[in-house]
Amino acid sequence: MTTAIESRTVAAQGFFENLASLLTPDYTHVGGIVATMRSGCEHHLYDPRYSPAQQMYSTDCPHEFRLQRRKTTTAVEGLPTGQLSSLEFQKLISDELVVLISNSVYKMYADWNMSWKFRIDSGERMQKLKVPMITPSSDPVEWKTITVGNALGLKQLLEHPGCDGKIYFGVCWFRADPPFLLNNTQRELIGLKRAMKQMRSTVFEAFKCPSIDITRLVFRSNRNGNFKKLISHSPEYAESRYTDGNLLEADEVGNLGDGMYCDDSDEEWDSDSDDHETEKNYAFKATIRVTGTSRRTYQAFIDYATCGALYFAPLRSAYRRYCETPFIELSESSQSPEELRAPWSQWAKARSTPHTVVPGVKTLSSPKSLYRLADMLIIPELKAICYKQIINSLDMRYVISEINNSVFQQHEELRVEAYKFMRTNWRTLSSSELTSLLTQLSPEEAALLVQHTLMDNSS
Repeated sequence: MTTAIESRTVAAQGFFENLASLLTPDYTHVGGIVATMRSGCEHHLYDPRYSPAQQMYSTDCPHEFRLQRRKTTTAVEGLPTGQLSSLEFQKLISDELVVLISNSVYKMYADWNMSWKFRIDSGERMQKLKVPMITPSSDPVEWKTITVGNALGLKQLLEHPGCDGKIYFGVCWFRADPPFLLNNTQRELIGLKRAMKQMRSTVFEAFKCPSIDITRLVFRSNRNGNFKKLISHSPEYAESRYTDGNLLEADEVGNLGDGMYCDDSDEEWDSDSDDHETEKNYAFKATIRVTGTSRRTYQAFIDYATCGALYFAPLRSAYRRYCETPFIELSESSQSPEELRAPWSQWAKARSTPHTVVPGVKTLSSPKSLYRLADMLIIPELKAICYKQIINSLDMRYVISEINNSVFQQHEELRVEAYKFMRTNWRTLSSSELTSLLTQLSPEEAALLVQHTLMDNSS
């Protein structure tokens, strides 16, 4: 059976010009002349394992070749010892033109065979100059210095009538891989393919297995206590394809006192007609059950977690104040003032505060409800955003109502900020409002409020 041998050949061509200064007797320039490449490197690959076996392609030549003049001298034989350094006892051995090869060429082709061919077009005849083959076993100095020919002889050829004054060259690198190298390469490729296959299987299995990043939050709405499982809201922004089949129902319009739990304004909008749950066979590494939170609050949290959208509704106490304000002028119709007032959903949408706008995703939510959920799930960033929104929404017309709110009672930091707000603006409160507030506080807290808020600002 014939042994399959792979061979590679790389060839490049160029020329040296403007050689007159290089061939003058008093030439001392050390830079040399840089070759002009006629074309890129032409690569020929012969591999009997493929069909067709012969392949050819070209690339730009990244290498640099310099033509330099080299003079070699030696001492005259039979001279006394100690006189070898005297110039008058030395004679010129050779005066040649050589091509200096850069280190990049040597690093790339040190284990290849290399051949050079030079020619000079002297009118009607072309003079070819052959250079012995350079092998990988050649001395590195010999490998990197290619002799073109005698400087005087080359000068005579270049000065011949009709000569274009250029030295053309062609260089060829050749390598044939023995069978055992091919076998080693094949074994390495097989091993590499096997390792890549194992890595692919490992990566795919890692994606199939549950991750701590896939955490299921299960919440129970305050309205009827049904459990809901909601992983994401919009397929466009969601990282999981496991979503509730339906989005939130249309906003419900209810009376002021209907469906109120812990003064949570989101309860007014809550709709629990959708009892769809995620697939039973889907695995999660962690399940957090959230209770005491409306569906709208949880929906707003999902919007924020998946795409950053965040829209705040006004404080519920502001709407209560709006409903308690009497109408000065009654309508000519038979409708009562209560019927003329805008319902909560319409009023809240008109006075909503956007924090982060995302087109197509908008779920209004109470900042107090989201603050409580962020505190429960330990999300400092969202908690800080809601905290700022709550404080900025305080107003002296309903700050007392907020202080008595369950969220302010559960979170001392909100209660302290409300008292600071009162301390700055307490003169706008009526005596009846202050009395009502003090009677609802504990004796200790009422004493602190009078001492540090009212008395300190009365002076």
